[in-house]
Amino acid sequence: MFSPLSGKANGPWIILIVFHVLGHRLVSALSSPAWTHSAIHFLGHVMSPSMDFTPLEDIVNTRIPGKDNVEVLAFLAKRSTAKTLPPSTKQPVLILIHEFFGLNPSIREKAQGLADDLGCLVVAPDTFRGTSTEFIPKAIWLALTTPQNRVNEDLDAVCNYLVTNNLMDATSKVAVMGFCY
Repeated sequence: MFSPLSGKANGPWIILIVFHVLGHRLVSALSSPAWTHSAIHFLGHVMSPSMDFTPLEDIVNTRIPGKDNVEVLAFLAKRSTAKTLPPSTKQPVLILIHEFFGLNPSIREKAQGLADDLGCLVVAPDTFRGTSTEFIPKAIWLALTTPQNRVNEDLDAVCNYLVTNNLMDATSKVAVMGFCY
C-alpha cells in the first residue's frame, strides 16, 4: 500500500497494526468463560487424533414420520429419575437442535442431561437426515447446504409427533435450544 502523505509504501505497518488490534480483540474475547469453553470444544474437534464415528442408528431411539414419507430420526430423552407429575400435567418439552457436526453422542448426552436437570422431555432431531461428521469443512458444508424449509418441516414433524403420541398438547410449554448450526 502506498501512503500519499509520506510517499512511501507502508503496507507492512498497516498489516502489523491490523494483526495487533485483532490480537487484542481475540485475547479479550477468549478471556470470557463462554468463549473459553467454546474454544476448547472446537479445538477438541480439530485436534482430535481419532475420527471416531458413531453410527446414527446407535444414537437415535425414535423415528418420527415426516413429510413425504421421510422419517426424522431423533433421540428422545425423558427424565431418568422418577419425578411424579399430576396425571393431567404434560412435561415441558425442549427441542434440542444439534450443532453443525450433526446428531452425535455429545448431543445425546446433552439431551439426557437437560432432561434430568430440568425435568422435561427433550427431543434432539437429526436435521441433517442421516449425516454427521467431525470434519469441520464438511460440518460447515452441511450447515450451509441444508435447506431451511426442510429443517422447518422436520421440526413441524417433531411437534406433530409429540402431540399425536400424547407427549405434548396445546397447553404444553415448548422451548427450542441449539448450538453452532
